Amino acid sequence: AALDAALGYRAKRITRYVAAPSETAGLETISITLSRLSPKDIDDIERSLMQLKGVKSLSRRGPLG
Repeated sequence: AALDAALGYRAKRITRYVAAPSETAGLETISITLSRLSPKDIDDIERSLMQLKGVKSLSRRGPLG
């Protein structure tokens, strides 16, 4: 629900979601794949996700990073 709220209308662009235990106890690594978004949308999503309680870091992979 928090991810949907952070992404807003762009949540429909999620094509893949994977959650796995992190190497650090008590944390999870979550990977999402989004399609057909502008660089501005990606920047907005990153800002929104970093404001969520519990988000420790983000990394961007793929064509834009």
